[in-house]
Amino acid sequence: MTLFLTRSKNFLAHNSFFLSFFKLSLIVWLLSASSSYAAILNVPADHATIRDAVNAAVAGDTVLVAPGTYSANIEINSKDIILESSHGPNVTIIDGSIPIPFTDLRKPIIRIDNTTSSTIVRGFTIQNGMSLDGASLGAGAISTLSSSPIIENNIIKDTQDGNGIDVRFGSPTIRNNTFEDNASSSSNPYV
Repeated sequence: MTLFLTRSKNFLAHNSFFLSFFKLSLIVWLLSASSSYAAILNVPADHATIRDAVNAAVAGDTVLVAPGTYSANIEINSKDIILESSHGPNVTIIDGSIPIPFTDLRKPIIRIDNTTSSTIVRGFTIQNGMSLDGASLGAGAISTLSSSPIIENNIIKDTQDGNGIDVRFGSPTIRNNTFEDNASSSSNPYV
């Protein structure tokens, strides 16, 4: 009987160690798993500009934009994020004619480089884009380079001397967009 009690105590002490180790491992796993979820960055509640929110975003995040008119010069480079308006293109406008200090207004309103189909631009009016002298690959509104984003449910209008959407070395999905009053002096206009 003494041998049985001694073995029972050792068994309980040994299992108590494993039970504590299991609890600690579970807590560490839960904490690390919760920090890896995609974030929603709200504009203007969390970030004053779309550009600031996009710059702060990491792969998998969503930049959710409230109704309003916002400045341009947004670059999504080498990270797959969702850029989306909360209430659609009729009330959420990205305007290329709004001056931005220390930037080149000849750039496209949105430039997307080195991304996959996990990058989505959805639900904006993108207007007044301009690309002068062939700058920024000829796009007034959206330029994609080596990318395959999804560009959908947007109104792209009033681009001057640049194309609505310019695609270079990629396979973007462009669907359910409306193009209005865009002009290009290029002999090779794109979408």
